[in-house]
Amino acid sequence: MIGQRLHGTDGIRGIISECNDSENPIEKLILQREISPSLMRVIGFATGSVIIEQGGGGNPPLVVIGWDRRNGNDKLVSSLQAGLQEAGCVIQLVGELPTPGLHHCLLLLEADAGMMVTASHNPATDSGVKLFDKDGYKSMPPLEDLISVHAWDYVSQNKTEPSFQPSESQELPLFDGLRAYRKHLKGWLNILSTTLGVDVDSMGDSIYSQGLILDCSG
Repeated sequence: MIGQRLHGTDGIRGIISECNDSENPIEKLILQREISPSLMRVIGFATGSVIIEQGGGGNPPLVVIGWDRRNGNDKLVSSLQAGLQEAGCVIQLVGELPTPGLHHCLLLLEADAGMMVTASHNPATDSGVKLFDKDGYKSMPPLEDLISVHAWDYVSQNKTEPSFQPSESQELPLFDGLRAYRKHLKGWLNILSTTLGVDVDSMGDSIYSQGLILDCSG
């Protein structure tokens, strides 16, 4: 089991749970398909370490984090952020939004990577995380294998509950990612209306309603 890759066909997913200090969060993912805050910290540190290694030095990498509306995602996001910061990344939270919105914010903010805390169409009891590179592409198996190696190393050193405290410069003020994504969609609707003659006036303000956010809280 040791060294087994953590990612599936589309990120890492599992049932939202807790993990006590005596348990190995990676083993709980592999054997019981459970996602815990402890695991997310491990994933954050491992992912951040790989991003830094591949960045070639220079300024600390900027990672944007978004999430959907699932019970328990607040703890998962906080732990993911802590792990990334421990690795040396700067974090930009973009709030609750759909995955395409996270993708838009990643490109808009010219970040080095984006991470979306979600389990897509899985049940509301599940969550997980997807990784996107600086160009907006989903992570590929070779990169995920490197992240898995770092994750196993991190756990083997019993660092799942470190005392690390990030500096103030490692977290930027919350960016309203949903608002930015709505503006982006509105721009495309205007293009459709102008160039293709598509009538979107009858939609009114419905495109901006909160009801368009997928509610994954059950």
